[in-house]
Amino acid sequence: MKNTSNFFKLIAILICFNSCAQEKPNCSDELKKSITPLIFSLNEARKVYKTTTENYQQIIKNKIETLNDISNSQPEKFGKLKIKSDKIESITSDLNGFIELLKEESITNHFDNYNYEMMSDTLFYRNILFDKNNNLSKRGLKLKNKIQNFHKTCNEILNSSQQELKWFNDSNFNTEVSFSDYDGNKIDFMNFKLSNRSVIGTLTYLEKLQLELVTFQFFFMNSIVQ
Repeated sequence: MKNTSNFFKLIAILICFNSCAQEKPNCSDELKKSITPLIFSLNEARKVYKTTTENYQQIIKNKIETLNDISNSQPEKFGKLKIKSDKIESITSDLNGFIELLKEESITNHFDNYNYEMMSDTLFYRNILFDKNNNLSKRGLKLKNKIQNFHKTCNEILNSSQQELKWFNDSNFNTEVSFSDYDGNKIDFMNFKLSNRSVIGTLTYLEKLQLELVTFQFFFMNSIVQ
């Protein structure tokens, strides 16, 4: 999990990057020059985690195939586990597919991943996920509902011996939690994760979410198929 550790270290960089992006007219040329290498680093990290996600997905696919085989030969022992596995695969694919559609918005609009001006734009994804009153748009609400459905369904599936998975699920996918800013003001899950983020900040969060999805499924499959 070394790669995952490196990835989360880079989230701190995003805080500085988004602070500058939100006040872009006041950012000095020197600061822009200093941020450009950070954009490069984030994009390189995104490539690494895309590969990590794909590797996990291949292992998960193999585990699912193994579970399908043994559940066919021993349905009384593995039939219920297969039903659980199928549910998690279904909701993971559903949420992951919607995330891909959101990511494709930047591709459709020809964003250059290494262009400072483009990647520091905080209005692009805000206008997709929120309305003018900073409430969730239809697509923002759809994303929230899919994340919460994943959280709810997985908690229903997990048993008492899978407490670490339950903790991971609660920590990453519970959209009902709130956070506090530096002044102690409460911020809801979606605003905290996505409101006023730059393009690269939003893409990094969405890819972090995809990595968390596949990490959960990876450890779940490991818990039922050795």
